[in-house]
Amino acid sequence: MRFNGSAWEFVGTAGFSAWFVEDVCLDMDSNDVPYVAFRDGGNDNKATVMKFNGTTWVNVGSAGFSAAAAKYICLKLDCNDKPIVAYSDEAFNDKITVMHYTGGNWETLGNSGFTPNDADYLSMNLLCDASPYVAFKDNTTNGGISVMRFYNSNWEFVGPAEFSPNHVYDISIGFDAANTPYVAYIDKQNPNYEG
Repeated sequence: MRFNGSAWEFVGTAGFSAWFVEDVCLDMDSNDVPYVAFRDGGNDNKATVMKFNGTTWVNVGSAGFSAAAAKYICLKLDCNDKPIVAYSDEAFNDKITVMHYTGGNWETLGNSGFTPNDADYLSMNLLCDASPYVAFKDNTTNGGISVMRFYNSNWEFVGPAEFSPNHVYDISIGFDAANTPYVAYIDKQNPNYEG
């Protein structure tokens, strides 16, 4: 939905997905075209991306394009309006896979399942040169936060793995004007944590 200045209105038809969805993520391209990515219950819980073409919602590439079920889906569009998605990939024991839409197809960016172990609570952001950074709960040792980036055609850690002192939830990653990454998260050991 969008706010028209006085009220919220539907963008296209309400309930436009083929079936139930989870893990919905929204981003806009440079022409203010909305894109959504989601875990698609109509396609075996695989990842699907759709955009609004001014009249209706249409698939970007094939619906259910991931190899298997996808969780914690994140969507960003780069400075060239190319959509990129990150998700926990059931095909690789819930390790992270990142794919980008190029040449009319969804292709893997680097290796599929590139994290050392399964990952939850993903957050992805991009630098303008389309360098994705993914922050996630890293279940290799203690469920702390790790950040990886795609650099020189490979995925690499930004700083040490699992650098937070405690388990984390609900992660968000962003950049300042100097492209320094920042992360925010729920700290399970925080006395105000109620989960």
